[in-house]
Amino acid sequence: MSSQLTEGLLEEIRVEAARRRITQAAIAQHLKISTSAMSRRMLGESEFTVRELELVADLFGITATDLLCRRASA
Repeated sequence: MSSQLTEGLLEEIRVEAARRRITQAAIAQHLKISTSAMSRRMLGESEFTVRELELVADLFGITATDLLCRRASA
């Protein structure tokens, strides 16, 4: 994934999580990964899998497409 796309995606996850008051720990629990693994993903040190993005979007009540495209259209 390109650096610009990754940063936009991470920012969208941060915005949506803040809007819904969902912590990184809660997202990690939903993904069944450790909080340190979640932190690495949010720092851009490790990439989300497609399945993880689908699960994050589901947690936020949006589609994965929405999650990926909102920043691109903003």
